[in-house]
Amino acid sequence: MTGPWIRNDQPLDLGVASDANNPAACFEPDGSVKLIWRDPDLRVYLSTAPSYRGPYRVANSRVWRRTLEDFFFFKNGGQYQLLCEDAHGRVTGHDARWGAHLRSADGIDGWKECSPPAAYDQEIRWTDGTVFHPVRRERPWLLLEDGAATFLFTAVFDGSQTWNQPVPIRPAYPAAP
Repeated sequence: MTGPWIRNDQPLDLGVASDANNPAACFEPDGSVKLIWRDPDLRVYLSTAPSYRGPYRVANSRVWRRTLEDFFFFKNGGQYQLLCEDAHGRVTGHDARWGAHLRSADGIDGWKECSPPAAYDQEIRWTDGTVFHPVRRERPWLLLEDGAATFLFTAVFDGSQTWNQPVPIRPAYPAAP
């Protein structure tokens, strides 16, 4: 948390003259990076670079044909995976901004829906058995411990407050060999 960090006084050039929103990076063992992001029109891009500093080039300017945002990008079992918000329900079939789960063999092209395509819904089940229905649930990410996803975190809004809510994954979603 305390660094050492080097401030970059200029935004990264991702290879397209457009605002980049909601970026998520997936780092390779050699230090190269794949960065998925969206533009203001919710078009999803994927840029690659030999390191996080760049230079970046657009490797895919149409990652997905439908509206997605708030990406968590990771690799598991030799496949690249995305958790993201399905803003209009065109992946999950639910219009309440459910979480979508996609995969790709190379992390650039050929993105497909996982089975099932929904990673999470709009309900949070408390340990006492009650169910919380947030006004919004978005920005998914996973806590990965010892190669397994143990918690799903999402930002929630209850109508007056926002916070980041951890939900345990049972059993833990294992990393494939």
